[in-house]
Amino acid sequence: MNFIPSNLKEVKDHLTLYFKELAGGCDDFFEENVLGGKFYKIMDGTQWIGSMTVTKEGKLSSLYVIDSRRPDYQKIFDEALLVDHIQGIFTVTSDTKMMNQIIRRNLPLVKQAYNFSYKGPKQVTTIAFRQAQLKDLPLMEPAFGDFFEDYEKKINHGDLYLGYENDTLVSLGNMTTHALHQDTASIGMIVKEDQRQKGYGTETIKSLINICLEKGYHVHAGCWYYNHGSRKTLLASGMHTSCLIVRVDNI
Repeated sequence: MNFIPSNLKEVKDHLTLYFKELAGGCDDFFEENVLGGKFYKIMDGTQWIGSMTVTKEGKLSSLYVIDSRRPDYQKIFDEALLVDHIQGIFTVTSDTKMMNQIIRRNLPLVKQAYNFSYKGPKQVTTIAFRQAQLKDLPLMEPAFGDFFEDYEKKINHGDLYLGYENDTLVSLGNMTTHALHQDTASIGMIVKEDQRQKGYGTETIKSLINICLEKGYHVHAGCWYYNHGSRKTLLASGMHTSCLIVRVDNI
């Protein structure tokens, strides 16, 4: 078995199939980590039998094996972990094949984040919501600080939305479309500090859900595992836990 360095263009079809196979929805954070690392073709002699990705931190993040070689998944997984620079695993619990191998080897799991999905109808919301424009920058940066590194870029991409209650700015919402998980978007938000604990977080998520549904997207979101406030807000907005992002730091 050979693991040959490759590129996104070459393995993109395998990655698209990999994300399609995940039983539960994963947010754009997991996808970004997969796409931001290294790519490999898995060769058995002259046969291309699969692809894998490794994060910048050296963690195996996806392992796709073609249908005819699925019975060899365990062997391929074991050999993948022997690639020199792989130091751990970064995956989602909806990748049942990967999780089965982690359990088989009794590897120590760290819970990193929750992923959420939404399956219901449009929501009724109490705040006014509109797409952010460049002229809103003087309002956004003082209100929301460095929540995003580049507000201007995200505005130009059409990702940001502003929430208002009676003409008072209360929140900032973000909707990011996925690169590989087709027809899917991830949402997130921040409430202005002096407007918190008033339910605006839930209303902002509901508004973002509605925008995604209007655009025909499947809706996903995520939060860190120990961010209990964000988890409570997402659940109150009608979303449900679809999977966890987990990692193995020592193999």
